[in-house]
Amino acid sequence: MKMPRETPNPNRSEAISAPIAGPGTLYLRFSERYSAQLRLENALRAAPFHFLWEDDVLTIAAPETDVSQLVELLRQTLFSGEQAAIKTIWERQGEPLSLRDCFNVESLRSFLARAQSGWFLKMMREKSFETHFQPIISVGEPERVLAYEGLLRGKVAGKIVAPTLLFDVARGLNLSAQLDDAARFCAIESAAKHGLKAKIFLNISPATLGDGRETLYSTVEATEKAGLLREQIVFEIIESECIEDVAQLQSALNGLRKSGFRVALDDLGAGYASLQLLGQLRPDYVKLDRELVAGVECDPFKALIAQKILETARALGITTVAEGVESRAQWQWLRDHGGDFAQGFYFARPSSPPPVVSNRGSFYLAHPAFAA
Repeated sequence: MKMPRETPNPNRSEAISAPIAGPGTLYLRFSERYSAQLRLENALRAAPFHFLWEDDVLTIAAPETDVSQLVELLRQTLFSGEQAAIKTIWERQGEPLSLRDCFNVESLRSFLARAQSGWFLKMMREKSFETHFQPIISVGEPERVLAYEGLLRGKVAGKIVAPTLLFDVARGLNLSAQLDDAARFCAIESAAKHGLKAKIFLNISPATLGDGRETLYSTVEATEKAGLLREQIVFEIIESECIEDVAQLQSALNGLRKSGFRVALDDLGAGYASLQLLGQLRPDYVKLDRELVAGVECDPFKALIAQKILETARALGITTVAEGVESRAQWQWLRDHGGDFAQGFYFARPSSPPPVVSNRGSFYLAHPAFAA
């Protein structure tokens, strides 16, 4: 079914629970994560919150209506995986827990997302986004731009929201697909507004892509409306380690290609699974993981792995892009070992308007605040 493309599809996610308001008490149950308990206890001792341990349950009193200080402390202190494992119940002051509440246990990650859902949903509703573009350049000819990767930035009260926070909240609210949609449409509109003629790399997770049909319909419509060509659009598959159904993904990518789009596989690293996935999906482009690129010029182990990936991709007819290039030495290593394209802070940071190429073949940021 063809969906309207101006707004994210609300049917992609489950209903959102009510946002969090204080004052109240937060109960957290840990599951054998001593380091997380110790880290959180140390953070709480330095903060204005009363807390109490009872076995593996931590009780934290939040006396203010605004729980943002507690939320930020929890978010900064605990890793994402820890937040997903910790179970929570929120008891608002004056509303004692009932038996029903015992069945409404949620992860701390979900709790934190609900606590921040107000600004997030307002941002989604008002489409308060912008796209920053980072160039992907030829390793052999740095003045030649293959593409720009479109990177979403949220805006709240005139300030840019860190993308990690955006996607963490979206994941906790089961709104990752909607945020992916918003990022894609915003990038397409922004690319047209800036008159970009190069390819545009758009991030999408396998979970959002699904069987590919809705993504295909929506992107065709958005691309045509913006006046871009389909062959300009490259779907960059992120979170490749989370692929559950390779056959479905393969079918979805084939459908996108047949319609004129291109496909890239992100964050290819070490290991047989990565190379096997490369052989199964046969993308048009493959991106070398920034962790692999970091130090490749001085680490023989990384250099060997990166070289084998470059050789394998070349044998399969797949174009390579090295992410996270931050030094001249890394760029020279890629040039000497047959890398095709690269992106990273060494060439340009993401920006809006997009970075442009000077007549000397070097990048500078078009925005006057960054130009020098």
